[in-house]
Amino acid sequence: MIKILSLSVLIFTIGTTQAKLLDKVAAVFNKDVITLSIIQRISDTLIPRREISPQLYSSTQMGLPEIVQLEINTLIIRKKLNEIGYIIGDEQVEAQIQSTEKRLGLTRDALLQFLTTKGLSFEEYFEITRATIEFNLFNARVIAPLITITEQDIKNTFFNTYASDKTLVFKYNLTDYSFSKQQLKSSLNQDEVTKELLKDLPKDLKNYQATGMIDKKYNSISVNILGDIGEDGLSKELSTVLKKTNEGDFSEIVEFNDEFHIFFVNKKDLVESQIYLEAKPKIKMDLFDKQAKQVTDVWYRRESNKHFIKILL
Repeated sequence: MIKILSLSVLIFTIGTTQAKLLDKVAAVFNKDVITLSIIQRISDTLIPRREISPQLYSSTQMGLPEIVQLEINTLIIRKKLNEIGYIIGDEQVEAQIQSTEKRLGLTRDALLQFLTTKGLSFEEYFEITRATIEFNLFNARVIAPLITITEQDIKNTFFNTYASDKTLVFKYNLTDYSFSKQQLKSSLNQDEVTKELLKDLPKDLKNYQATGMIDKKYNSISVNILGDIGEDGLSKELSTVLKKTNEGDFSEIVEFNDEFHIFFVNKKDLVESQIYLEAKPKIKMDLFDKQAKQVTDVWYRRESNKHFIKILL
């Protein structure tokens, strides 16, 4: 449950006649208070924080409201990890910092000097490290299991990305669905049959694949499974159409020999696959990152409803 209210204040009272304003409340998460000074401090040190933890501070445009939401998300993640048995204690954070020092060849004094030049305290660096460990663990244990990247997703992204590359040569496994124009004219009661009249054909054929049933107007259907066939065995027109068709999809309708043909691409592979193998890891990572953002946004919204959250900015 999220509530957005006007800015309130924390008051510290001295004696009975004086009151001193110490800070303002930016947000409340359950019983935790996030003060405006903390949010302003993060805003003032965003650049070095992004250098230390680009995972947490990934956005290049972060105003105070975005920083408040980031802090709330950090607390939501911490709460969730605690629920499933992961508590990142000070010892684990210190071990991570020591590992970073060793990897970079830094002594503790050198690290402290580096932080001073960046305008950060060691305590701030310590908590950034803790939050980063938690964020990475959250992604691995909570978000990653919700994401599925299939081989077909990777292939289709690759084919779409390199569609204009004339050096790519494909081989296909196809199912050819063909229809006699003359019989279609009769069954559709049309003097002429155009591709526009057949715009629902892919949907009808998907149903045919699933059930074996098809509208009687397509009674003239002929189904031919074409095994592995290279581009050298295809007409130029069909080769062009299939290059634009993803694996697992129907092609555009093509016409030859007084028949309409539509091809289902059972499999689509590169004859020379080295370029695909080299591109595959990055494509998979990009697809994962894209899905992760969508899944995480939905997860934050759903999880927020389990907590008392007040945003006062």
